[in-house]
Amino acid sequence: MTLSPGHTVDASFASVKGKLSNLGLGTRGWGYRKSFVDAGALVHDALDVGIRVFDTAPDYGFGTAETLLGAALEKAVCEGNLDRGSLCLITKVGRVPLDPAAPGRKHRQARRLSPEFGPVADNRLLPGRRNFERNWIRESLKRSLANLATPSVDLLLLQEPEWLRTCGRKWKALLAHAFEVLEEIRSEGFVKHWGISSLVGLLSEPSHPLHLDIEEIMQLAVDTCGIGNGLKVLQIRINVETMAALVSPRQVIAGIPFTALEAAGDLGLTVIAVSPFAGGRLINELPTGTITENGQRFSVPQYLLHMASAFPQVSCSIFCSSRPEHVRELAVTSAMPRWGLDHLTGVLA
Repeated sequence: MTLSPGHTVDASFASVKGKLSNLGLGTRGWGYRKSFVDAGALVHDALDVGIRVFDTAPDYGFGTAETLLGAALEKAVCEGNLDRGSLCLITKVGRVPLDPAAPGRKHRQARRLSPEFGPVADNRLLPGRRNFERNWIRESLKRSLANLATPSVDLLLLQEPEWLRTCGRKWKALLAHAFEVLEEIRSEGFVKHWGISSLVGLLSEPSHPLHLDIEEIMQLAVDTCGIGNGLKVLQIRINVETMAALVSPRQVIAGIPFTALEAAGDLGLTVIAVSPFAGGRLINELPTGTITENGQRFSVPQYLLHMASAFPQVSCSIFCSSRPEHVRELAVTSAMPRWGLDHLTGVLA
């Protein structure tokens, strides 16, 4: 079956896409020993300012971020502050958590894997502790659902599948296998839809060894799972550091070059932006104070977060925070007018 632009738009995804608030709260920094997180206060403030998208993963906080988020959401439901059905809950599969009891960085680098997830032999791992095999995907999701205290999630994302390209010519067969498992899980009702979370592959040059071709991926999903498959979302890094890649035509559809975001939009995929602060590094590198742009005043974090909304293909921008006051500060940007790409180009120049 040949892929056609826009083929993924269907009524079954409308209910999930309708729950995508402009902003989402990520949990990447939660649960590490050196940072205390009041997850209940963070979730309370996020809900209070209209955030309904919550993004997590089994390896965040050495595997504890999901549990913190699940408990906070359950508390909000019990207190009558939340209709769980109004949320868009996102988690991921593909990366193996490290052992939170490892005493130091040396042990973490030595791949001391979390015993909670059972034995995973090193020779079955791809770089970065990645595993996309059937048993691991299913076991990972099973534990995620238990951690989040929910029978299902709205979106399940395959975490950085570009690393499958390190497997040589068989990488496509391995990716097709992962797609098949995700579609099975979807048919069983544990996820509503699925997608890909990519840090490098979707924005890299075609010559890059980890490059992912969006048209090729979509065609593989159709060939493996049928035209009504659950692949609906791409999660992409959008920040100052990736802007050059975002505006460069590094994808090709029917022989015509497109940027990654244009290609996603043309093929009917929803884009979720992540990493606006590059793990906090950009906030530390830019001068403190306020920035005035287009008649609007921004704090540095607000400015960085607002940049992602300039792209019309972006439905939701996810930021990570461990402080409730930052959630309220950043939520202000969701009501600000979008800049538009022409203005953004001027800003970057």
